[in-house]
Amino acid sequence: MTDRLPSKQLLSKANSILKNDHAVLVEDPKKAKAYANYLAALGPSIRQLGLLPTLAIYCSEGGGGEVAKQPLANYLQQVLVAIYSKEEPPMEGDLFEYALSRRNNQDATRLFRRRLETTIRAAKLIFKTYDHGRTAEK
Repeated sequence: MTDRLPSKQLLSKANSILKNDHAVLVEDPKKAKAYANYLAALGPSIRQLGLLPTLAIYCSEGGGGEVAKQPLANYLQQVLVAIYSKEEPPMEGDLFEYALSRRNNQDATRLFRRRLETTIRAAKLIFKTYDHGRTAEK
């Protein structure tokens, strides 16, 4: 599962985890829109700032912005674990700590980054299926 496009299995798992475990990300339209924007900025941020600095921001408790970024990072981590747990070593700590532990192995870091970016793409597609208060604005 190292494709750059999200598979049906990944999309299904991402949606299931969002509905069952992280519904708070999409329940409040204002917060849902903020999380969708954070998600949209995550990929470009990884490419511009790098993996570790971006994850440091998203995994910290403060993280800046109108809503905390950490719940979004927790959601992405849960999806990653659900999809890649058979292929990856167990994730201890948050995404930042995991990436930090792999920083000396360039191949492992590259694979993790690619899988994270694929998971982000899947999450973006799933988030687009939720309303985010658009019907209320019309």
